Amino acid sequence: MYYDIGENKAVSKDELIGVFDIDATTISSKTRDYLKKCEENRTIENVSNEIPLSFVLTDKKVYLCGVLSKTIYSRTNKHSTKIL
Repeated sequence: MYYDIGENKAVSKDELIGVFDIDATTISSKTRDYLKKCEENRTIENVSNEIPLSFVLTDKKVYLCGVLSKTIYSRTNKHSTKIL
């Protein structure tokens, strides 16, 4: 199964680790440092022409998205089974 993260980009359920709100998470210097290292290592990709509102962490890459994290989350929940 694949999840739409905006701008005709999708990630596999198997590679998806997390979806994070940019404003809420970049308060932490650790998150900013991590994203900076990803940029230096060229493992970050901006998949939007808009200002990034969230980032999607996968096992191979980080995607900056112009879609709110709660929107991506709601898209994943539409297709996921409930875990008890």
